[in-house]
Amino acid sequence: MKVDALFTGQMIRILRQRLKLSQKELCSGICTVSYLSKIERDEAKCHEEIKKKLLGVLGFRELEKDEDEEIRITLSNFFDSAVEIQPDEKILASIREKALKSRYFLSFCLAWAMCHEKKEAEDEFSIIESQNDILSPDLKAFYFMIKADECPSFEEMLSYASLAWKEKKRADTASFYLYALYCNGKVSQFLKTLDEAELIAVRSGALVRLAEIYSFAASTYNLSASMENCYEHYKMALRIYEKLNMVKESDETYYNLASCLLDEKKSKEALFYLGKIKNPEKVYLFHHKMCLALLMEGRKDEAEKELDIFKEDKSPLSLLFQNVLEFRIKCDCYLSDSAYLEALERLYRYLKENMHFSFISTYAKDLIEALKAQRKYQRALYVAEEMRTLFSTEENFS
Repeated sequence: MKVDALFTGQMIRILRQRLKLSQKELCSGICTVSYLSKIERDEAKCHEEIKKKLLGVLGFRELEKDEDEEIRITLSNFFDSAVEIQPDEKILASIREKALKSRYFLSFCLAWAMCHEKKEAEDEFSIIESQNDILSPDLKAFYFMIKADECPSFEEMLSYASLAWKEKKRADTASFYLYALYCNGKVSQFLKTLDEAELIAVRSGALVRLAEIYSFAASTYNLSASMENCYEHYKMALRIYEKLNMVKESDETYYNLASCLLDEKKSKEALFYLGKIKNPEKVYLFHHKMCLALLMEGRKDEAEKELDIFKEDKSPLSLLFQNVLEFRIKCDCYLSDSAYLEALERLYRYLKENMHFSFISTYAKDLIEALKAQRKYQRALYVAEEMRTLFSTEENFS
């Protein structure tokens, strides 16, 4: 599959606008303005030769074949398994010689260090640290974590990422910097950086990084209640992940897109994307979203079946979700039930205390609805104001 096949007319339009080019300037000598206009609206199929020329004007270049694909996949599998189990040095042994000579040298050193005690890990990184000109920012953050025996704070992460972005403007530093800005709620700075970051990723052919950038952009637009931009960027990320057959990343994006749609009460579309998930990473969260979507569609019997599966998980957050959902399934007049309101208050408090931002907006709206139904208007106004402050948005929570 050719990399430029991933670019839709919509992507071409966005990249053209990022470069502040008119349609006439982009298509001069390539095709007519009316044809380009149809391409950008995805109303006409773009011939491969024309698409190649348009992308050439936008500065895109084709990725070269990655000869180190075996190393990349092995390292990816290692890091995935290391999250759940004790890291296994044997997984790495077969690729060690090739990896140390490859572009994945630093990632391999990190993986090898994870298999040893902290002191040996520090020794590994003392060698890596001397090569700052090629040290990627995500590895700097990992190094910090190993040295400190803990994750860096969001503020510390942002300082690392900001420094890396200023030192070298590449697709990897762009992705890490945008992620750090998103984690710190720096919406305006994120949006200012997005245009440049996207162009760098496109021009270097770093499509996986580009998909990451689109995902972070979608999450940030969601925070600022710009939902059309949110959906648009999630869908652009999905196009790349799907075409590259990246199942884990696709599943995560389907889930995130469905969550945003549920926030807007678009349950039918949410069910469509939830139905495309092949291997949910957190099964109980998947069934939680399915249950919510089915309840919004009025399909209580199916929602109850999802809740029964959901009940197998006994984590604190899961139990709080289950309590709230059970009221909605069992009681037709749940909004006026004081016990339901108490369950919602407990869930809302837990979400705030543990900074579960992806759920707070949904349940804050539900809490406000229940408070108004029970004529607790002062408390409803307080929660609405709390949400506006938390998300720094003008969204109408009240």
